[in-house]
Amino acid sequence: MISDVISKDCLISRMGGEEFCIVIFNRNKDEAQNILERIRTSFVDNIVKIDELEIKYTVSIGSSFDYGSTFDEMVNFADDALYDAKENGRNQVRYK
Repeated sequence: MISDVISKDCLISRMGGEEFCIVIFNRNKDEAQNILERIRTSFVDNIVKIDELEIKYTVSIGSSFDYGSTFDEMVNFADDALYDAKENGRNQVRYK
C-alpha cells in the first residue's frame, strides 16, 4: 500500500517492529503532507476479508519537517509526533 502512494524517489525503511521511516525527497511541505495523508487513507480503505470476517486497520503517522536538524533529530521529532497521534485517537498524521 505504501509503495502505491510514494514515488520512486522516496526512501522507505523499517525502523523496527511496526515502525517505518519514509524520506520524501523533492517535495514541499504541502506535497509531503498530501502523500502522508494518502498513505493513511490507503490503510483505512483497505479491508481484508477472510470468509465472513472483515479486518479493518488504521495507521498513525508522525512526521518532521525540520530541515535544519540532523537526521537523528528529525527521526526523534517524527517519533514524538507519532506518539502524539497515538495518544490523541490514532488513525491520523501529526507533525512536529
